[in-house]
Amino acid sequence: MKSDRTKQNIPLWFVWFAWISALACYAFGWKYEFPFIAAGLLLAFVIYLIINKKGFVMFGKKTQKMADDIEASPQSTTVDSPTGENESSVGRQTSRRCTVIAQNTLFTGNIDIEGDIHVYGKVQGNITLKDGVLYVMREGFIEGEFTSPGIVINGHVSGTCVGESIEIHEHGEMEGIVRGVAFSIRPGGCFVGKSERLTAKQETQSQRVVEMKKNSSEKTEEKTAEEAAVLSIV
Repeated sequence: MKSDRTKQNIPLWFVWFAWISALACYAFGWKYEFPFIAAGLLLAFVIYLIINKKGFVMFGKKTQKMADDIEASPQSTTVDSPTGENESSVGRQTSRRCTVIAQNTLFTGNIDIEGDIHVYGKVQGNITLKDGVLYVMREGFIEGEFTSPGIVINGHVSGTCVGESIEIHEHGEMEGIVRGVAFSIRPGGCFVGKSERLTAKQETQSQRVVEMKKNSSEKTEEKTAEEAAVLSIV
């Protein structure tokens, strides 16, 4: 603001300086010096006008160029991604189910599901996850045998854990046998028992054994149901 006002007052200063110079020449009798002083003031004023006009023109060109660049810059657009690997991977992530065992809940029995499972309560039995991660939360407690691609323990676990990746967090406690490809314990975590390192091939074989056990149990149940149906008919 001050610089703009100063630029506006410069012509007025030239007028005042010219008036003071004229009075000085008249008072001191500078008749011959006055034309030179007036010519110098006039020349300085003309130079000021030229410089000021040039700066204004340059500023105007710069402003116009910036406006043209803004208009010419492409606007941000949102393009829907075509159906492909990204969409399918997102679909797989969003479609994976999540089962929650709530706090103050006691579940007794076997669990065989797909997807993730979060245990806040207590589970007594075997847990088998085909595709997902078993999360034992801080207040969670599990006792039994557990098979899952990923196991994260931040509560208390007692039994046998079989998985590709097994992690014990700072509040986690594990008592029993751990069989995994990758096994890690964070500072504060506790493990008491036996640890066995599995290769990827052994992990695949163990999963096949679990599936075979499941299939045999399903066949036994179907056979029992058929026998019961025959007995009911007789």
